[in-house]
Amino acid sequence: MDPLLAKLQVEETRRADLTKELEQLKAAETVGSLDEARLKRELKARLADLKGLLRRHVAGARQLLKILLDHPLRFEAVQDGEKRGYRILGTGSYLPLLENAKEPVLPSAWCPQRDLNPCYCLERAMS
Repeated sequence: MDPLLAKLQVEETRRADLTKELEQLKAAETVGSLDEARLKRELKARLADLKGLLRRHVAGARQLLKILLDHPLRFEAVQDGEKRGYRILGTGSYLPLLENAKEPVLPSAWCPQRDLNPCYCLERAMS
């Protein structure tokens, strides 16, 4: 009888361990989905007024696009009947916008842009 009781106790302990592990896995799934939802909300909040922000800060927008885009944007002419326009193609990632990104969102180096300073020109800068 003793070997049977010992075996039963081992199985009960194993069952309790498996139940505890299953509960931990269920909790981890919930936390993972909450993190995904939080990230989506955070990205939406940060990008809510992106067009306005880019228009107000042209130099910063250029630097930001350099960080976010993998390659320069490509523009393709398109025509749909009488309508003519351009299709803008490019790939990038919002990953650098996240708080825990390893690289800073904006570079520390400042580069003058001709459209922000109408008096700036390469010849004047090099003389």
